[in-house]
Amino acid sequence: MATKLQLITELSKRTSNAVVKSPDNWTSFLKTAAWNYKYPFQDQLLIYAQRPDATACAPIELWNERFGRWVNRGAKGIALIDDSGSRLSLHHVFDVSDTNSRYNRPVVLWNLQDRYAQDVTETLENAFGDLKDKSDVPSALISAAFNAVQDNYSDYLSDLMYSRENSFLEELDELNVEFIFKEVLNNSVAYMLLTRCGYPADKFLSFEDFKGVVNFNTLDTLSRLGAATSDISEMILKEIGATVKDLQKSERKQDHTFAKSHDVGQNKSVNNRDERKDDHGINIHDPRRLPDTRPDASTGGNAHRQIWDVAQNIPEKSQERDVRQLDAVGKTDGASVGNRPDGEGENGENHGETPNREPGTGQSDRPNGLDGTHEQPKTVGGGNDTGGTGLQLA
Repeated sequence: MATKLQLITELSKRTSNAVVKSPDNWTSFLKTAAWNYKYPFQDQLLIYAQRPDATACAPIELWNERFGRWVNRGAKGIALIDDSGSRLSLHHVFDVSDTNSRYNRPVVLWNLQDRYAQDVTETLENAFGDLKDKSDVPSALISAAFNAVQDNYSDYLSDLMYSRENSFLEELDELNVEFIFKEVLNNSVAYMLLTRCGYPADKFLSFEDFKGVVNFNTLDTLSRLGAATSDISEMILKEIGATVKDLQKSERKQDHTFAKSHDVGQNKSVNNRDERKDDHGINIHDPRRLPDTRPDASTGGNAHRQIWDVAQNIPEKSQERDVRQLDAVGKTDGASVGNRPDGEGENGENHGETPNREPGTGQSDRPNGLDGTHEQPKTVGGGNDTGGTGLQLA
């Protein structure tokens, strides 16, 4: 009987073949990859194959220990192949939709809102050069994708030229290979940016823009295209995400300053009412102001204003240009599975399903892929805040 590792290896191969069968298949994959842009290409393929609707994935240890969230009982993990050691193994990640918080706070991913448009456009120009068209945000994103690809594609193209054997690119001259590669790469990066930033990418890019993807019909050629798309998209989206989070942080500071000023004025009003109560024996009610029902700050009622920012502590995927070979996952047999961090049995039983368990010792140092701001851990700010304020992922 095939082991779980062998089954996931075959799933990776089938998915690799499927996504380049047509432009529609490729853009369907890009929609999932856009939300999981911090994961390497091979992991994005497996996330797409198992949970195409996933938006923020992390190992159970990370959900428990860093985000104070628990994986729902019976939730099925997304199996990913770990090739970092001497032997291939599996580990599981869980989408945010499979987690819960004891305080019922929603997880909020960064969101490019209209009021951030000018700042984000300036960030893109500062990072990637003058934009050909910045009349609106979608145009700025497409222009930034073009600039970033222009600056970085040659690193991947040189590898692609030596990896064309048995693909539809094999018989083409280098100029045509370069043209096809750049066209598909440009449009793929733009598609991911538009999707993650909340725009309907299909309205800006058509079937014709991705027709060249069918030429990347081997694991070697797809590895080059996929790595380039994933790496360049991540580079741009990290710039956008950092800008949006900085703007949101500034807004929270302004809200906090206003709240403190409001509290000071309210305290003065309370003192005045107390004085009038002492003078007249009654507590005069101000009809213009609702009673203050906010929890006392000393009990942790203001904990929702504290944002535990671990963006600097979360491991990112490697920035090296080494291409992660998709066909490397094929070098496996039942005896070489090695130590399985997910507890997979030799008979291939799926141990990705999990009870709603408390946090344990972390087992994985792999990238978590979370791209937004995160929920505050249970150790910060006390335990009495039962409000529904959504804290954000890092």
